[in-house]
Amino acid sequence: MKKLNKGDLVKVADSLGVVTHLFDELEGFNQSDTDDEHVGIWFGEFENNVHKVRTVPSEYCKILTAPNFYH
Repeated sequence: MKKLNKGDLVKVADSLGVVTHLFDELEGFNQSDTDDEHVGIWFGEFENNVHKVRTVPSEYCKILTAPNFYH
């Protein structure tokens, strides 16, 4: 699997999101508590005017190919 980078558009199950945090940048999340490397994904949700980021095992993320541009 290709390494995830910040800004990658990904599909997790049926949801689309964007990678906002890599595993070593996740605050308040202890990587040693899991067997999988996690990343932070924003699925477009806000809570109290702050974007809500979900931690997801990186193996669940499918990187999307280049978008179709339109204007």
